[in-house]
Parts: sequence; structure tokens; C-alpha cells
Amino acid sequence: MQLLIYTLTIWLGLYLLRRDWRDARLFWTGVGLLLYAATVAALTFGASGADGRTARPVPALPMQLWWLLALPALCWMGAALALLPAHEPWREHLARFWRYGQWPLIVLLAPLFVAAGATANAFARPLQLVLAGAVLAPLVLITMLLFRARAQVAMPDAPQGPRFVALLGVLIPMLGLSMAALLLPFTIVPPAWIIMGMGLDLLLLGFVIGGLDAFTQGETLLPDLLLSLDATLLYVLLFGGLVGATMLLSTGVTPPMLALLLVTIGASAIVQAFAPHLQHQLDRLALGQDPELVQERAELRALADTLPRLDPIRMLNLEDEEAFVRQVRRALSQMEDLTKLSVNPLIDLPLVQTQLAQEDQADSTLARAQALKSILEEAIQRLKPASASKFEAVAAWRYYNALYFPYVVGLKPYSRRTIHNNLEPAAQEALAWFRSQVPERTLYNWQNAGARLVAQYIAERHTLTIH
Repeated sequence: MQLLIYTLTIWLGLYLLRRDWRDARLFWTGVGLLLYAATVAALTFGASGADGRTARPVPALPMQLWWLLALPALCWMGAALALLPAHEPWREHLARFWRYGQWPLIVLLAPLFVAAGATANAFARPLQLVLAGAVLAPLVLITMLLFRARAQVAMPDAPQGPRFVALLGVLIPMLGLSMAALLLPFTIVPPAWIIMGMGLDLLLLGFVIGGLDAFTQGETLLPDLLLSLDATLLYVLLFGGLVGATMLLSTGVTPPMLALLLVTIGASAIVQAFAPHLQHQLDRLALGQDPELVQERAELRALADTLPRLDPIRMLNLEDEEAFVRQVRRALSQMEDLTKLSVNPLIDLPLVQTQLAQEDQADSTLARAQALKSILEEAIQRLKPASASKFEAVAAWRYYNALYFPYVVGLKPYSRRTIHNNLEPAAQEALAWFRSQVPERTLYNWQNAGARLVAQYIAERHTLTIH
């Protein structure tokens, strides 16, 4: 059972990271699943029999490793904070507490747990209570905030969104109860069972976050998810099965063989999840003398990776003005990634077909995405006031600045993980201006207003095209 949970959590964690590791929701949920898999691996390794032929029942997590249980919950809090809308007043306070309070506390408690487990001293129970309070109290508060802001968490044009948020409200308390049962002095259920239950909670949370991201991006989740799962299980059975057969027929469950099995399962999942990236590196190594061929193969792989995510019932809504504006807003946020832009319903616009015909390009999903990107860039350029300058920090430029620099140039002014190198002087000025003069919520409002102007321009061009 623990090997199955280990395999599934590694697979789903890597799958979410592969979808878009730059998205904080996917990143922290994926990392939390991987950290939980490491905890399960420690449990499984500790259960290997000393005689080399048998395996003891899964024990409770040793006191030295008890702090590991808090890591998946802390990662999930990072994902939940990213779900909260930018204007939520508690978001920034909780983010600071999470970043500068909870993580340093875990770093401080880890050696204390190791010392308490090694000496079996009386401080073990107080340490558990401190850990429980530090993890569970913010988890309860975040749950309440998610419910309060549930209308803003999900995209309004994704009807499944509110259901996902409601499911989050059920799963987060389940995770909290599992943590409480482990850390507080309850003895009704064996701790090992509760740890496995936490794994199921985390898997469900991962599915919810993945589904919410897919619907937000206008994609479908299930075909791509099942394809990834089938491939991972095939890799694991192919390579891990050989190690398992050796253990069954010859060596028994010895610590070295069990470690080899766990590493093999993890490596198989990694190879499957990042196979396109590995193939790209091999192309660069073997076909480096032909960069155009390398680029073309990369684009074809990206398109093949996108096809299972296409929503077969995607609808281009031109009658509902608000829905059309939301589709344009989403397309603007997808401009830096053609694989995401290729699943946007706007690629079905007759205007896009006209653009392809004018450029004498063959009709394909990737070509439509590139044509849509060109149309969006043209619409953004029309927002720029008549001036020879590339950037000005004045009111007349606010909509152009809010769309051009984040979406065309790729600035992420409020991201702590993004490194902005080799920027042009205008982009450097814009980055400094955003960080010092423009609050995140203000930029969000400007982008919404700018998206409405872009949608108006596209609608006008669409009307001219069909007439």
C-alpha cells in the first residue's frame, strides 16, 4: 500500500510541476506531494525486515523525522495563498507569516525533534504541540478565507470552478484533522494509517488544484492526466518490476534492495514526466549543427503535448461581452506560452484565419496561436500614446504599460523567484516603476481595463472581417 501511495504522489507532484512550475499553485502543491513521498519512503525503508526476507508492518514515524509531516502542509499553504485574490487584506499578512515565521520555525524545530528522538526526553510532546499549533491554526484561517473569496478564486466562466473551491473546503479540514490526529495524543487509529490517509488527502488536493488550473486555462484535464498516469505506471512496472522480481525470487526485502526499488520508482517517474525536456536536450546534443531542426522538433513536441489538453467543447463566445472579455484577458496572460495560447477559444476567430491567409501560412493549431499572438500584440500597440518614447510613467500610458511590459516583454514585477536579466533600458525603468509606484492590485485593475479595450478592438476587427 505504501509503495502505491509513494508512486502516485511522486507522479502527481511531477505532473503538476510539468504543467507549469512557474505557477505558485502548481509549484507548491507539487513540491508538497514530493516531500510527502519522501516521508513515505522513510517509513517504507524503516519497515524493511532485518532478516532480509520479511517486512515488518509500517511503523509510526520516528520522532527524529516527525517534523517532516509539517512540510507538505506548509507547501499546501503556499498554494492556498496563491489561490486567494490579490485584494484579500489577510493575504499579505499570512504570506509574510508563512514565509518568515512558519518555515524558519520548522528549520528550528527539526534538530530539536532529532535530539528528542535520540534521547527520548520529555520535550517530545511539547514539541509536537508547538508543531501542531504552528501548522493547524493558519490552515483553519486559510480555509475560511478561501470560502469567503470562493467567487474570485475560480474563473467566472468555468462552471466547475465553484465546485472545486467547495471541494477544497472539505479537503483542507481533512488534512488538518490528519495532522491533528498525528500530533495530538490520540491513540484510536494507528499513526501509520493516518499517514496513508494524509497521502490520499494530498492526492485529492493535487487533483483539485490541477483541475482548477486546467479550467482556468480553458483546458481539459482528464485525458492528459490519464495519459501521464498510464505512461508512469508502465515505466515503473518495466523498471521497478525487475527490482521487485529480484527481491521476490532471490534477495528478499533487504534495505539495499528496497532503497534501489524506491530510487528506481522515483527515477522512472522523473524520466516520464520530463521526457520532452530530455528529448530536447538530446536533440541539442545530436543535432546542434542544425538549430532550425532542433527548434522545429521542439515545437512539434510542444504541440503534441498540448493536444490531449484541448477541450473538445470549447466555445468561442462573441454574444456575451463579459465572457468575451474574460477570454481575451486569459489570452493576454498566455501570450508568453504558445502551447497555452493554442487551447484558447480565440484561435477559432475568423480574424485568425484571415491573418493566416494574409501571411500565407498553413492552417495548424500552432500557427493559429502565433497568429492570435500577433493580433494581441497589435491591439496592445494601439494603446500606446503617440510618442517616440518607449516608456513613460504617466496616466495616459497606464493601460499600455500594464499590458505590454508584463505580457509582451515578460516582466513579473512582484515575483520573488523571477530573475530579470538583459533588460532594455525602457523595461528596466518600467520594472522599477511597477515595484515602487504601482501596487499589485492597481496593476491588476489596469490590466482588466486594458483587456477590455483589447477585446473591443478585436471585436471591431471581427465585425469588419465577417462583413
